[in-house]
Amino acid sequence: WINKENDLYFVPNNEVKEILINNNIQNHKVKVTGIPINFKNKKPKKINEKLGLLVMGGGAGIGYIKDIVYNLNSIKDLTNIYVLTGNNYNLKKEIEKTDIAKKVIGYTDNIESIYAISDLVICLLVT
Repeated sequence: WINKENDLYFVPNNEVKEILINNNIQNHKVKVTGIPINFKNKKPKKINEKLGLLVMGGGAGIGYIKDIVYNLNSIKDLTNIYVLTGNNYNLKKEIEKTDIAKKVIGYTDNIESIYAISDLVICLLVT
């Protein structure tokens, strides 16, 4: 996602900022903002209600998503697992063949609605 034409990069931490700087992005173009989280519309779960768990790896759908999803198989009865595969259609098809995830989602512009049903997000940074 490095593009020399970008005016600014908003990143979650200094480690990611250093990665960009080491890839010849000027320091003044990188702002550490953290990851925005909004809890004001989140309702507490009932004791017997399943948690929403989102696994995602960005728009390209790369990283160890498949391995993580398979490792979550043991808790699938306790959670609603959602997997965001981005533009990785092969990964989407492969995970859809299993019964692990409640829903497998390709690339979307509506990430807010997916965050809204998620109680925990596993997000992979791939460098």
